Amino acid sequence: MKNILTIGTIGTLAIMLFASLFGIETGFTLFMGQGVEHNIARVALIISLAVIMLTSRPRSSSVRSALAVVSVGVTVFALMLTADYSLQLFDTLAYFLAAVLTMVEALETEETVTFTTPQKV
Repeated sequence: MKNILTIGTIGTLAIMLFASLFGIETGFTLFMGQGVEHNIARVALIISLAVIMLTSRPRSSSVRSALAVVSVGVTVFALMLTADYSLQLFDTLAYFLAAVLTMVEALETEETVTFTTPQKV
């Protein structure tokens, strides 16, 4: 389920980036920002979600740290633009969804298996 959600988010961000770069005027673009800063955020999110899809678990601590930095940065960016009333509906949904996906992957724990043997009393 997580892979479907990640791939769908990558596809949505790619469509939003394509529509913004080529100036396609449809009803879809009325609900998204078309500024340069939005395109940079979309590219950063596409790259971070692609890293999630291409790396296998357990990820190294440097990859998890980079994902956490991207997630916090996008969340702060989205909250600042929301407070300024300049973030559109689709941008809000896509940014927060991608930030949650990257933060969940950044907070993954390393899997350790421990076996205990019964103690004789």
